[in-house]
Amino acid sequence: MKNRYQLKNFILIILLFAVFFISLNHCNKSKVKKMHVNKYIYSDGNGNSYNISISQGKYYLKYNPVTPKRSSSGIYSGGIAKNVVLEKQAFEKLLILFEKAKTNKEIHLDKRIMTSGLIIYVFSKNTERYIIEGSSKENKDILSFLKSLLK
Repeated sequence: MKNRYQLKNFILIILLFAVFFISLNHCNKSKVKKMHVNKYIYSDGNGNSYNISISQGKYYLKYNPVTPKRSSSGIYSGGIAKNVVLEKQAFEKLLILFEKAKTNKEIHLDKRIMTSGLIIYVFSKNTERYIIEGSSKENKDILSFLKSLLK
């Protein structure tokens, strides 16, 4: 009788672990599907945009500067447009910087203002937008790293 009781408890424990791991695996798959980003866009405080994408296993950074015609002053120029192929490590570091800004809610703004940064995650069916304070460490780190990639 004691062995039968122990066997039932053992089977119950195994079943509970199985249910737990199956549900955990299901949650992880759901997050992966949700988090598939087609491209990232960062816009600096001057309106210059940086498009980051993956195509055929390569990582790309496309810089679209503001022209004097499009600038608020009519004079400012963001320089020359550039296309750069990124190393995987640089791409991953950039995503980490974006995630730091995304998760730090204290630096988020409701509306875009001068000097603020804008991060856009472009998914297949929608986008997520994060406006961040221009003076924040996260914004400065993103902008500094992007500029270093364009050199």
